[in-house]
Amino acid sequence: MNSKYECYISDEIEKLTSKSRFRTLQKNSEYRVNLSSNDYLSIAKNQSFIEEFNHTVTKKDYYTSSSSRLLTGNSLYYELVEEQLNVLFGKQSLVFNSGYHANLGIIPAVAGRKDIIFSDRLNHASIIDGCLLSGATIVRFRHCDYQHLEELLIEKREHYNHCFIISESLFSMDGDCADVTKLVELKNKYDAVLYIDEAHSFGVYGESGAGICAMNNMVSEVDIIVGTFGKAAGSLGAFAIISPLMREFLINKARSLIYSTALPPLILKWTLFILEKFSDLTDVRNDLIDKGIFFRDCMIKSGLQTSSDSFIIPIHIGEDQKTIEISDICKNAGFYILPIRPPTVPEGKARLRISLNTSVSYDDLEKLTKLIAGAMV
Repeated sequence: MNSKYECYISDEIEKLTSKSRFRTLQKNSEYRVNLSSNDYLSIAKNQSFIEEFNHTVTKKDYYTSSSSRLLTGNSLYYELVEEQLNVLFGKQSLVFNSGYHANLGIIPAVAGRKDIIFSDRLNHASIIDGCLLSGATIVRFRHCDYQHLEELLIEKREHYNHCFIISESLFSMDGDCADVTKLVELKNKYDAVLYIDEAHSFGVYGESGAGICAMNNMVSEVDIIVGTFGKAAGSLGAFAIISPLMREFLINKARSLIYSTALPPLILKWTLFILEKFSDLTDVRNDLIDKGIFFRDCMIKSGLQTSSDSFIIPIHIGEDQKTIEISDICKNAGFYILPIRPPTVPEGKARLRISLNTSVSYDDLEKLTKLIAGAMV
């Protein structure tokens, strides 16, 4: 590497450090209460599930696929997982390696230079990157402001070939939910393709955990639903819920699917094992939702503000350094809560992002509320 470029890198690192935004890879330390993981239903460390699954593993459940799905990597478990998803959603499905892979592959496949994408301002980085790769015109509407979205649709829709509306259903940094019913209404009114990312809602909401679109009986109305296995499902990978025609199209056009080594059969078998248990996890899902309501009530009573209506609960602090300091206070008390800073969130919007899971106790939630309220003074 030449010295000029090394100086540039050093300067960029120094800028991050001076703003309290320099990040390092954290050791996976065992804190008493982990509230930074996305293992919402505590499936990933469920010893009963793990022991039951291990008894099913055979010598043919390989640790690698060694090939893409279009070559020799399309194992039987891919078909079984997709069959399970087809039943759960009542539509066709296609499995990807991760949520990032899915958004990075699907959006550029379906949208092009003569098209326009209307994207919620707080959509995930993978959605933003997928939109940029597509070459389409990108217009960001104010977060969950559907009047603003409609104003933009009226102004711009007619000038483009195809139109896409893209939103998360449960926003990962704010913990609030999109109005999927309103988005379907606008999609139909302005001849748009509706794309909903259910990464953080899949497994928790809706009948058998199918997500917010399912909870609102809107699966048939949403053109593309993306979900992940790496969060509430406690596994690895992602999927799209789509029409049979769109499935054929993506198999031929989604570059992240075509050119990536497929998921290992053993991982897919674990995913199938978990999906088959989804219908039995209603009480677990309700427990998580109840804990979200309880913790939000605790915070309100303590004078803390949050934008959340879910189990993802941000506590807005604002200053980067102050956020780091309060995070350290929480960690020292046994609560693993990481600071979220720009560019993950907008400038001046640094926060603690508390991801509840079913393992946390109500007593700990009360203790945490008092701890944070005291640190905010």
